[in-house]
Amino acid sequence: MTAETTHPTAWAAIADHLRHLGTTAVFGLPGDDMALLGELERSDTAVVLCRDQRNAVFMATGYALASGRPGVCVIGKGPALTNALTGVLEARSAAAPLILIADGTRLDRLGTGAFQELDQLTAIRPYVKWATRVDHAERLPAALEKAAALAVNGTPGPVYLELAEQIAAEPVTRSGPWRPVAPQRPAPDPAALAAAAERIDAAERPLLLVGGGARHRNTGRRIERFAERLGAGIFTTASGRGTVAEDHPCTAASAASTPSRRWTPCGARPAWSSRWAAAWRRPPPSAGPTIRPNSR
Repeated sequence: MTAETTHPTAWAAIADHLRHLGTTAVFGLPGDDMALLGELERSDTAVVLCRDQRNAVFMATGYALASGRPGVCVIGKGPALTNALTGVLEARSAAAPLILIADGTRLDRLGTGAFQELDQLTAIRPYVKWATRVDHAERLPAALEKAAALAVNGTPGPVYLELAEQIAAEPVTRSGPWRPVAPQRPAPDPAALAAAAERIDAAERPLLLVGGGARHRNTGRRIERFAERLGAGIFTTASGRGTVAEDHPCTAASAASTPSRRWTPCGARPAWSSRWAAAWRRPPPSAGPTIRPNSR
């Protein structure tokens, strides 16, 4: 049997889970409860205190995009949450795995007009993949694990965890080790993969459009090697910048900077309505990839 682990407080359990995630920095502007700062002070996790909740979420989003790990932001309640919404929307748009942890009004004071009371779940739900409130200490471990799993799996994005004030100082017991948080990537359907390969092989002027979903997944420069094998040009979306080497011979430009472009559903042969339409030609199989800029 797996031995139980008891954390002295809810914030101690959260700090331990952040260490499990490999979090090296936490961003935020906590409310009156500074217990998490004390717990993180005893670890190697840096705390970046901000003067504005929105900017704290921006920083956590940048951390997530740069590191490939969930960014973590801790804020207070009420106006602190509404101040953070702009940053949360940016994290959702950038598909950044983000865990936003906020204080919540005590359970016995909900609906009484308590100080800075707000229905925070209703306010945040349109901006996140998942939102929950923890009113009982024994439910915190499962909520933390689910939040991390949802942040990194599927399309990455922000999740929200609200900690009711009455459980902050309560002990938290978990029945086993924290669950792994590595993203689960299902294999593509073999028939769909074969059909895609046929269309790529039939393309006369193949191009690879690399988006933000390829961040931290270009192991061994596999995208560049794939482009070399196809004799294909590489373009990136704005969020995909930095995924491929921009000095690679196959890399053309960011698609966001290509003027008057229009992608058309013509197999693997995108077309533009600008003078760049004829800029790329697939080289013969015996030759390496070449870029032929239009001289006009």
